[in-house]
Amino acid sequence: MPPPAPHASPSAPWHKKCSNTASDSSASAAPIGCETRSRRRETVASRHSDESFPPRPHRRGYSSSESAIKSPGRRQLLGTCKEFAKGPELAEGARMHHSDHTRFRPAAERGTTDLGWLQSRHSFSFGGYSDPEHVGFRSLRVINDDRVAGGMGFGMHPHRDMEILSYVVSGALTHKDSLGNEETVKAGGIQYMSAGSGVRHSEFNASPSEAVHFLQIWITPDERNAAPRYAEWRPSTDQGLILAASADGRENSLAIRQQADVYLGRMSAGENRVHQPRGGTWIQIIEGGLTVNSQDLAAGDGISFDQSAAISLSAGGPVQFLLFDLE
Repeated sequence: MPPPAPHASPSAPWHKKCSNTASDSSASAAPIGCETRSRRRETVASRHSDESFPPRPHRRGYSSSESAIKSPGRRQLLGTCKEFAKGPELAEGARMHHSDHTRFRPAAERGTTDLGWLQSRHSFSFGGYSDPEHVGFRSLRVINDDRVAGGMGFGMHPHRDMEILSYVVSGALTHKDSLGNEETVKAGGIQYMSAGSGVRHSEFNASPSEAVHFLQIWITPDERNAAPRYAEWRPSTDQGLILAASADGRENSLAIRQQADVYLGRMSAGENRVHQPRGGTWIQIIEGGLTVNSQDLAAGDGISFDQSAAISLSAGGPVQFLLFDLE
């Protein structure tokens, strides 16, 4: 994620971790989702040695010399770009995995990151968590279920060529980036950042005391080296299957750089719906329970379908979920 966009100065209090993602299909290109290792060294060399890379997590408002907590090892911090970029086969695997069947992904079997201030569950391989059976689904590369303690967050770090969506479940998330955006997204809202040719950003809990819960989603773009951009979205209704993101931005959804539809689902007890997919579908339960075809799902569970047959959705109680309709 051409040269990276302007970034915060080393003395700014908004800096922390390296991004983590699959590499590009070209061996000579930078890994999708992060700058090359050599470029990252150039931008952080004045304040971090290689052993402390990526930058340390800080409390919001602290300078780089006023670390709020002891720096964990770099492998604890989800791994470096070098550790995570495993070659073109990983990007291909994300498209080829689950080719001809339905796959249930129980919440308890997801990968785990526990840094004290950050509790994260990974539906797909991410950073220090690697699972060859779960490296993505079609263009869907990352679903991280994150809980960040009050006053803490992810400091300024780079991305490129990745569509990044964050759905805030509870609390509020403050975003700042090298494009000049600084916004706080509250519960029920989605923030969107298309990293394009390169951008740096930070995400912090807006509360000094209460945790923020959000889902971090990465989708590989169908266009490389595009101009970075940022947008926010809130649903116009509290119920139904609400289109949040699409390639053409229809129905007041976010316009993303991929042939994918992302829906926010909110259903009440006893409600039934049928979804007609375009080809591949991933459903991720956020809160409550949902029966998808004959499979009962609870909070944190995921299920994928590589088929064009209609999918039935039945709510036994209030439920909130994300549905990804992917080519």
